[in-house]
Amino acid sequence: MAPSRGNPRRTAQAVEREGRILQWLFEGQTTTEIARREGVTQRRISQIITRANLRRISPLVDECRAAQLGRIQIATRELFELARNPKASFTARALAYGTIKAWADREAKLMGLDMPARSEIRVLTEDAVDAAIHDLQAELALKSQ
Repeated sequence: MAPSRGNPRRTAQAVEREGRILQWLFEGQTTTEIARREGVTQRRISQIITRANLRRISPLVDECRAAQLGRIQIATRELFELARNPKASFTARALAYGTIKAWADREAKLMGLDMPARSEIRVLTEDAVDAAIHDLQAELALKSQ
């Protein structure tokens, strides 16, 4: 039985298909050409490419995010020591609290806490750009008559 949709386990066929698609893309074929070869829509090819790219970069992104979060925690800890030091000047303490807030904002961004609830990703293909250029040329031709 094939894995259900959304299951992290992927079939060998899906992995092979993704590899073919990425190879053809690397060779310079358009998503429309690849879609014809695979017998699916151009939109489906774009989805496969996007998911493949996300899978490849996400471990690096996670590692980078973890390193930055670690640095933020160290900096924040040191700033709290300064902010709570009664011997430090009022200005130094106020600046420390302001910097702590800036680091907290950065931490929230890294963790995705300030992300919108829903987002849309639009992938523009070479074919879509060509179609838009064609439409604009046709519109200009009508206006010049």
